[in-house]
Amino acid sequence: MTNKNYTFVAVDAGSGNVALTFERDGQMETYITPSLIRSGNQQTLSSETSSSWLTTDAGRERSYVVVNQGADLVDTCDPDYQVSAAHRVLVNEALVRAGLDGCDVIVAETLPVNQFYSDIGKIDRSRIKAKADNLLIPVRNFNGDITPPRIAHVEVFPEAVPALISAQNDIPDLAEAESVLVVDLGRFTCDMAVVDKDMQVISRRTSENGIHRMILRVHALLQEFEATSGKNINAKDLNIDSIDTIIRQGYIGSRLEAARNKRIDVTSVISQAASELAEIIRADIRKVHRNMRDVDALLLVGGGANYIGGKLHDMPDYTADWHDVVFIPDYPETSIVRGVYFALDPVRDEILAELSERN
Repeated sequence: MTNKNYTFVAVDAGSGNVALTFERDGQMETYITPSLIRSGNQQTLSSETSSSWLTTDAGRERSYVVVNQGADLVDTCDPDYQVSAAHRVLVNEALVRAGLDGCDVIVAETLPVNQFYSDIGKIDRSRIKAKADNLLIPVRNFNGDITPPRIAHVEVFPEAVPALISAQNDIPDLAEAESVLVVDLGRFTCDMAVVDKDMQVISRRTSENGIHRMILRVHALLQEFEATSGKNINAKDLNIDSIDTIIRQGYIGSRLEAARNKRIDVTSVISQAASELAEIIRADIRKVHRNMRDVDALLLVGGGANYIGGKLHDMPDYTADWHDVVFIPDYPETSIVRGVYFALDPVRDEILAELSERN
């Protein structure tokens, strides 16, 4: 058995966020960072320099900068993002932010179900290998004091399966289900898959109807709200990031308690946009599985579940009538990454033995 002290890290690097779960000092920790990155040269600001990375891309070294906002960003919705240098850098940046710089780590990652399986329904082993190999390519930070983690091994799981594993851990009744429709609503995409009791994916579909659709709709509705209400909110000039904040808080205005009376309630606008997105997602669900009577339950996960599942302020749950049994975890945004961590348990000893033989 290897003598190295490896840290097992579950990763869910989606189009909107990178989520990590691992154990430190006997406690499970979860970190979430935005999937915002641009290709470019070394930056001059110290804060950006520490988030600037060099790595090999298509046979030559290129630089990438992880940012909190901005334009000219890498398209994380592109299927090839999953095996790209930008994806590799974002995962390493997240590991460093979580305090795992310089550590020996074993990573378990996910692939969207439409990439984990080929068009004919077979496991796409070449794509899975490409995902794993991509994360094993070294990166280095422009800041010489920052040492990236040493990724020794990568396991890859289809996204829908860890979501169900995580839910079964929280909701024991789900273990009785013969089939569950898993809906993962993210920032830019919505992945849907029917998973059977043996954790096999029966059918699947991915759409680009993520929460960004709702954000754009709220932006348009706020302009109508301004025109009809007579309230001056400069809706046309609101940026996307600020609209996301407005959705989560339910009003326009300062978050300071002293300014409470000056806030403008826009929950009616937000509810309308949420209802419309829920109908779009429901239509997508019908395309992957026409008759919902054929499945035992529907599991809604991903950060988008908070937006349409009745978890924001006083908004209703627009998914309640999707099925007789609809489960939404308390923290749907971390369901997949927690499930990946649980899925690692049965293969840990096997991975360590393999690394020991290799070394």
